[in-house]
Amino acid sequence: MCTDGERLASPVPLTGGGIEAEYCAVYCVNKEGEPVYLGYTPANDFSDAGLRHARRSLANFSKLQPTAVASEVTLADLPESSPVSTSISRGSTVVWQRKGALGRREMLYAPRVLERLLLHRRKLFAAGTVVYLLLGSCTSSHMDGVGLCDGDVVTLREEHSGLSLTTPFSC
Repeated sequence: MCTDGERLASPVPLTGGGIEAEYCAVYCVNKEGEPVYLGYTPANDFSDAGLRHARRSLANFSKLQPTAVASEVTLADLPESSPVSTSISRGSTVVWQRKGALGRREMLYAPRVLERLLLHRRKLFAAGTVVYLLLGSCTSSHMDGVGLCDGDVVTLREEHSGLSLTTPFSC
Protein backbone atom coordinates (compact mmCIF):
# COMPACT_ATOMS: atom_id res chain seq x y z
CA MET A 1 0.00 0.00 0.00
CA CYS A 2 1.13 3.53 -0.65
CA THR A 3 -0.31 6.99 -0.13
CA ASP A 4 -0.40 10.38 -1.81
CA GLY A 5 2.84 11.20 -3.63
CA GLU A 6 4.40 7.77 -3.01
CA ARG A 7 5.29 5.53 -5.93
CA LEU A 8 2.76 2.87 -6.90
CA ALA A 9 4.90 0.01 -8.20
CA SER A 10 4.13 -3.39 -9.64
CA PRO A 11 6.14 -6.20 -8.03
CA VAL A 12 5.86 -8.35 -11.20
CA PRO A 13 5.74 -7.76 -14.97
CA LEU A 14 2.25 -6.76 -16.12
CA THR A 15 0.07 -8.06 -18.91
CA GLY A 16 -2.44 -5.20 -18.68
CA GLY A 17 -2.31 -3.17 -15.49
CA GLY A 18 -5.00 -0.61 -14.78
CA ILE A 19 -6.47 1.41 -11.96
CA GLU A 20 -9.94 1.69 -10.48
CA ALA A 21 -11.22 4.66 -8.45
CA GLU A 22 -12.86 3.47 -5.22
CA TYR A 23 -13.79 4.48 -1.71
CA CYS A 24 -11.89 2.69 1.00
CA ALA A 25 -13.61 2.25 4.37
CA VAL A 26 -11.18 2.41 7.31
CA TYR A 27 -11.68 0.40 10.51
CA CYS A 28 -9.73 -0.16 13.70
CA VAL A 29 -10.18 -3.41 15.62
CA ASN A 30 -11.12 -2.83 19.28
CA LYS A 31 -10.07 -4.86 22.37
CA GLU A 32 -12.97 -7.26 21.83
CA GLY A 33 -11.75 -8.02 18.31
CA GLU A 34 -14.60 -6.14 16.59
CA PRO A 35 -13.86 -3.76 13.70
CA VAL A 36 -15.00 -0.20 14.44
CA TYR A 37 -15.71 2.01 11.42
CA LEU A 38 -13.63 5.22 11.49
CA GLY A 39 -14.33 6.80 8.11
CA TYR A 40 -13.45 6.65 4.45
CA THR A 41 -10.85 7.80 1.98
CA PRO A 42 -10.42 7.62 -1.81
CA ALA A 43 -8.25 4.86 -3.24
CA ASN A 44 -6.70 3.83 -6.55
CA ASP A 45 -7.04 0.07 -6.69
CA PHE A 46 -4.37 -1.23 -9.02
CA SER A 47 -4.76 -4.65 -10.65
CA ASP A 48 -3.50 -6.64 -13.62
CA ALA A 49 -6.78 -6.99 -15.51
CA GLY A 50 -4.88 -8.28 -18.54
CA LEU A 51 -3.82 -11.34 -16.52
CA ARG A 52 -7.39 -11.83 -15.29
CA HIS A 53 -8.72 -11.90 -18.88
CA ALA A 54 -5.86 -13.87 -20.46
CA ARG A 55 -5.68 -16.61 -17.85
CA ARG A 56 -8.93 -17.05 -15.97
CA SER A 57 -7.36 -19.69 -13.70
CA LEU A 58 -5.01 -16.97 -12.39
CA ALA A 59 -7.74 -14.34 -11.92
CA ASN A 60 -7.17 -14.12 -8.15
CA PHE A 61 -3.50 -13.23 -8.71
CA SER A 62 -4.50 -10.19 -10.77
CA LYS A 63 -5.48 -8.42 -7.53
CA LEU A 64 -2.14 -9.07 -5.81
CA GLN A 65 -0.96 -5.56 -6.54
CA PRO A 66 -0.49 -2.56 -4.27
CA THR A 67 -3.28 -0.04 -3.69
CA ALA A 68 -2.87 3.69 -3.17
CA VAL A 69 -5.00 5.42 -0.52
CA ALA A 70 -5.24 9.11 0.30
CA SER A 71 -3.21 10.24 3.30
CA GLU A 72 -6.29 11.57 5.14
CA VAL A 73 -9.46 9.86 6.33
CA THR A 74 -12.85 11.59 6.37
CA LEU A 75 -14.33 10.80 9.79
CA ALA A 76 -17.93 10.44 8.62
CA ASP A 77 -20.31 8.02 6.99
CA LEU A 78 -19.95 7.52 3.26
CA PRO A 79 -21.82 10.16 1.28
CA GLU A 80 -24.93 9.15 -0.63
CA SER A 81 -23.10 9.98 -3.87
CA SER A 82 -20.07 12.07 -4.76
CA PRO A 83 -18.52 12.98 -8.11
CA VAL A 84 -15.01 11.65 -8.67
CA SER A 85 -12.56 12.20 -11.51
CA THR A 86 -9.59 9.99 -12.32
CA SER A 87 -6.81 10.53 -14.84
CA ILE A 88 -3.55 9.03 -16.08
CA SER A 89 -0.85 11.38 -17.36
CA ARG A 90 2.24 10.51 -19.40
CA GLY A 91 4.64 13.37 -19.23
CA SER A 92 2.54 16.48 -19.82
CA THR A 93 -0.23 14.63 -21.69
CA VAL A 94 -3.41 13.25 -20.12
CA VAL A 95 -3.85 9.85 -21.83
CA TRP A 96 -6.98 8.81 -19.95
CA GLN A 97 -9.59 10.66 -17.92
CA ARG A 98 -12.95 9.53 -16.62
CA LYS A 99 -15.62 10.92 -14.32
CA GLY A 100 -17.84 8.78 -12.15
CA ALA A 101 -19.57 8.70 -8.78
CA LEU A 102 -18.82 6.94 -5.50
CA GLY A 103 -21.02 6.53 -2.44
CA ARG A 104 -23.75 4.43 -0.86
CA ARG A 105 -26.18 4.90 -3.75
CA GLU A 106 -23.53 3.74 -6.25
CA MET A 107 -22.73 0.46 -4.47
CA LEU A 108 -24.06 -3.00 -5.30
CA TYR A 109 -23.99 -3.95 -1.60
CA ALA A 110 -24.52 -1.64 1.36
CA PRO A 111 -21.32 -0.88 3.33
CA ARG A 112 -22.66 -2.51 6.50
CA VAL A 113 -23.52 -5.70 4.57
CA LEU A 114 -19.94 -5.89 3.28
CA GLU A 115 -18.64 -5.19 6.77
CA ARG A 116 -20.74 -7.98 8.27
CA LEU A 117 -19.79 -10.49 5.54
CA LEU A 118 -16.07 -9.72 5.36
CA LEU A 119 -14.93 -8.43 8.73
CA HIS A 120 -17.02 -9.95 11.51
CA ARG A 121 -15.14 -13.19 12.01
CA ARG A 122 -14.06 -14.00 15.55
CA LYS A 123 -10.33 -13.59 16.09
CA LEU A 124 -9.69 -12.68 12.46
CA PHE A 125 -7.83 -9.50 13.46
CA ALA A 126 -5.74 -8.59 16.51
CA ALA A 127 -6.78 -5.60 18.61
CA GLY A 128 -5.37 -2.38 17.21
CA THR A 129 -5.23 -3.65 13.62
CA VAL A 130 -6.23 -1.08 11.01
CA VAL A 131 -8.30 -2.59 8.20
CA TYR A 132 -8.84 -0.99 4.78
CA LEU A 133 -11.89 -2.28 2.90
CA LEU A 134 -12.25 -1.35 -0.78
CA LEU A 135 -15.90 -0.73 -1.62
CA GLY A 136 -16.12 -1.07 -5.40
CA SER A 137 -15.02 1.03 -8.34
CA CYS A 138 -16.69 3.69 -10.44
CA THR A 139 -14.05 4.05 -13.16
CA SER A 140 -11.59 1.59 -14.67
CA SER A 141 -8.77 2.48 -17.03
CA HIS A 142 -8.53 -1.13 -18.21
CA MET A 143 -12.22 -1.20 -19.19
CA ASP A 144 -11.42 1.74 -21.47
CA GLY A 145 -8.40 -0.07 -22.95
CA VAL A 146 -5.76 2.05 -21.19
CA GLY A 147 -2.98 0.32 -19.27
CA LEU A 148 -0.36 1.85 -17.02
CA CYS A 149 3.19 2.48 -18.26
CA ASP A 150 6.35 3.20 -16.35
CA GLY A 151 6.41 6.91 -15.41
CA ASP A 152 2.63 7.46 -15.58
CA VAL A 153 0.99 9.60 -12.88
CA VAL A 154 -2.45 8.62 -11.60
CA THR A 155 -4.65 11.33 -10.08
CA LEU A 156 -8.00 10.90 -8.34
CA ARG A 157 -10.15 13.77 -7.05
CA GLU A 158 -13.25 13.19 -4.94
CA GLU A 159 -15.60 16.17 -4.47
CA HIS A 160 -17.57 15.41 -1.27
CA SER A 161 -14.53 15.26 1.04
CA GLY A 162 -12.31 17.39 -1.19
CA LEU A 163 -9.60 14.73 -0.94
CA SER A 164 -7.31 13.87 -3.82
CA LEU A 165 -4.68 11.25 -4.45
CA THR A 166 -1.73 11.51 -6.85
CA THR A 167 0.63 8.59 -7.34
CA PRO A 168 3.45 8.09 -9.83
CA PHE A 169 3.60 4.56 -11.27
CA SER A 170 6.58 2.33 -12.04
CA CYS A 171 6.93 -1.24 -13.20
